[in-house]
Amino acid sequence: MVIPAFFSWRSIPLTKCHSAQEWLRVWNKTEAIAEIKQDPRSKLAALFGVIPLPKEWNDRQLLTLATKLDSYPQDNPIAYLLADITGSDPQIWLTESSIQNLAAWLTIQVPEECKSLERVWQQQFKEQDGSNLLPN
Repeated sequence: MVIPAFFSWRSIPLTKCHSAQEWLRVWNKTEAIAEIKQDPRSKLAALFGVIPLPKEWNDRQLLTLATKLDSYPQDNPIAYLLADITGSDPQIWLTESSIQNLAAWLTIQVPEECKSLERVWQQQFKEQDGSNLLPN
C-alpha cells in the first residue's frame, strides 16, 4: 500500500502522512506501508525553485500534478509533461538551446493553466544551459 500525503481510509479523513502512519500503527497494520510519499506541496515547491506555486492550486491539484510528474523520467519531468500537454516533440523541451528549437518552442501553444509549468521549464533551462536565447 502506498500512503499519499492526503487520503481517506475507511471514511476516516487523514490529512497528513504521519496521521496515517499513526492510525496504521494503532491498528497494528504498519506492514501495509510500502512507501511514504513526500508532501506534494513541498515536493513541487522544491521542483519549482524560484517560481512560486500558483496560489489558486488546491491540495488535490498539487497531488495530481506531483503524481503525474512522478510518472516521467526524473531527469526533467516538467519538460516531458509539457511535451505531452502540448502534443509537441519532447526534444524541443529537452535538447540544448538553438535558434531552431527556439523557433519551434515559440510556435507551441501552452494552455493558460500550464503557464506556471512553462515558466519553471524556462527557469530550469536557463540555469542548465546558461543561454540567453529564451525570452523572459
